Amino acid sequence: MAFTLVTVNVLMALAASAAAAEKPVVSEAQKRACFLIKACALAEPGGVCPPEAVGKSASLEPARCQDARDLAARGLVANSDLGFRVFSFLGYKHQVVYLVEGELTLSRARLDFLLNDLPLAAKLLSAFQKNRYAAEYLDPAHTRFKGNRGDDLRGEAEHVTGSTSEGRLVYLGTGSSQLGFWKLKGRGLVQVSYLSTGPDGRRLSYKIRVVASPVNAVINAFMKMGVFKSLVQKRIRDIITDIAEAAQKFERGGLAGIKDDKAWTGEEKQKLEALLQLP
Repeated sequence: MAFTLVTVNVLMALAASAAAAEKPVVSEAQKRACFLIKACALAEPGGVCPPEAVGKSASLEPARCQDARDLAARGLVANSDLGFRVFSFLGYKHQVVYLVEGELTLSRARLDFLLNDLPLAAKLLSAFQKNRYAAEYLDPAHTRFKGNRGDDLRGEAEHVTGSTSEGRLVYLGTGSSQLGFWKLKGRGLVQVSYLSTGPDGRRLSYKIRVVASPVNAVINAFMKMGVFKSLVQKRIRDIITDIAEAAQKFERGGLAGIKDDKAWTGEEKQKLEALLQLP
């Protein structure tokens, strides 16, 4: 009798262990993505949000859902690798947004050209500005790249949606930056939009919006401090200023300082000639 009871208990324990092993393991990234999908009433793709990944209640301020809804409307889905990572990122509890707007003395055609060839753009900036830039594509389709501005800013980014033809680009990236006394690392969703202004088409307005997701309340409060936000915005404006100034210097000097420079390949010089021909 005792043997029978022991045997039954062992079998029940084994069955419970097997059931526990079969229970889906839900990652924190999955919980964040599913929280966002539910809170923002997005279409739920199959296989992403089992019951274990969806909480009993979910709510977000309407503004917090705008990015997710916009990306979903543009075809980004959570059951793709990139979509899952984007929605999981946007599903963090805390969020800080940095916005920089302004105008540039640069034509839309020339900015399109530079944005479509980031390594060339970085090399051009380094040639005409005091800051050293570098950029490199990480895949044949040029959807992923890494870059740096001197030693104080570096990172990698992946194209999420948009194109230069529509004047709108969205990237998901990771990076590190030295801002004053602070050296920070993290991820961000970067949205760039721009359009021509003025009758001659030689100016454009731009808007750069960076969404960051601090991992806890302390860092969230820190990143929302006025002094910190000002430093982030200044860093973005510094890069924009470098782009505008380098383009103007290049237009004035043309290929004079580059034509005999062996640091530039024949193909790069041809591209620069094409850039000069643009309005």
